[in-house]
Amino acid sequence: MNNSEQEVVFKQSEYSSNVGRQISFALIAVAWALSYSNGHVNLNFFLGLTIVILVIYFSVDLSQYFFTTIKFRNKQIDYNIAKAMNDKIDYEKLEKTYLVEKAKIITFSFRMFKIKFYLLPIALISLLIHLIKIMVK
Repeated sequence: MNNSEQEVVFKQSEYSSNVGRQISFALIAVAWALSYSNGHVNLNFFLGLTIVILVIYFSVDLSQYFFTTIKFRNKQIDYNIAKAMNDKIDYEKLEKTYLVEKAKIITFSFRMFKIKFYLLPIALISLLIHLIKIMVK
């Protein structure tokens, strides 16, 4: 994958993450509005489950950003230090090592990305079950 293809993938991932966050915030707002009435919080299983899943979603989202950024930045710094400090270094080997490490970081980030988007439908289904139960009553 060349740099322009990577940029497209990263932009699409960023856009998807932003949409996922907006959907998550909307679901939390709806769950909170449904659980709060007459000055009291009334959580049933499905509303509680929705909120817990969305808290997990945001935790995974933050972890993905935090760890990916730190790992990538550290590998970039190591790579640049190695290039600057050693005149007799095998640059081809260093470049390959760096690309392998970068691929591991991208794989980790993609796994976190998938986890987030498995959580969203579960949260939505949980909220819909609660709404159906309200309508059936």
